[in-house]
Amino acid sequence: MSGQSEALANRLDAANNAVIEAVKGMSDAQWAALTKSEGWTVAATAHHIAGGHEAIAGLVQAIAAGQSPQVSLAQVNAGNAQHAQQFAGVDRNEVLALLATNGAAAASLLRGLSDAQLSAVSKPIAEFPEMPLVAVIENVLISHAVDHGKSLQSAG
Repeated sequence: MSGQSEALANRLDAANNAVIEAVKGMSDAQWAALTKSEGWTVAATAHHIAGGHEAIAGLVQAIAAGQSPQVSLAQVNAGNAQHAQQFAGVDRNEVLALLATNGAAAASLLRGLSDAQLSAVSKPIAEFPEMPLVAVIENVLISHAVDHGKSLQSAG
């Protein structure tokens, strides 16, 4: 663990906790509302954040282990569209449990990363430039929760 990995984990925890608190405070009408940014239900968006913690943490773990996983934006967008349909009416308690579990697991993974691992360079998205793992964590994992979290909070 490094000071930098601890700081990243704390930022992810804060973003995830903000989403959890927002979801807990929503009415049923807000939970079913569509987000402006994504056009998905708040329910699907919150579930997407929770699932993203697990999926993106897997990407982070692979890069930290020296692998070079890569997906295209088309693959990501197709998966997101399918996910939004599948989880449009997902149960709030199920999402809260996933946010707590997947958020904690992702933060724990971050806390275990060394400075050398954070410096590893990869190109995880085909259309993106190569970047160090720390940038993947900041610009993909953490911003995923922050950006989608803001979107669901402003819906309805």
